[in-house]
Amino acid sequence: MTTLHSDMGGIRNVSLAEEDAVEEIVAATVMNLWEAVDTLTRLRPSRHERYRVAIFGSGRARPGTFAYNEVKRAAVALTEMGCDIVTGGGPGLMQAANEGAASVGNRQHSPGIHVELPFEQEVNPFVD
Repeated sequence: MTTLHSDMGGIRNVSLAEEDAVEEIVAATVMNLWEAVDTLTRLRPSRHERYRVAIFGSGRARPGTFAYNEVKRAAVALTEMGCDIVTGGGPGLMQAANEGAASVGNRQHSPGIHVELPFEQEVNPFVD
């Protein structure tokens, strides 16, 4: 386990080159998000049958990477709880979110709001 605290007791900055430390930070953050999701499940909408969760992020994350897989896993769990997953429709983490929702048969409740850019971005294949 990597030490993420400085000698002075505060949290130290971590270089992205320190892969073990980065993975530890991302894993801890995801676990904190699960705690937030657990707390938020107590809320119920007054007029709508479904919640909508917006997931945006790097278009450069590739399938099979830790970040991609964790976002996909979170989208699966949120979809199974009855949430619609809304993304920017692009590649990377947004594709992971749409793919996660589609994997549990929720493609119609996983829209991508695509913005036309003059470079590099296509709509991901999991958006209708």
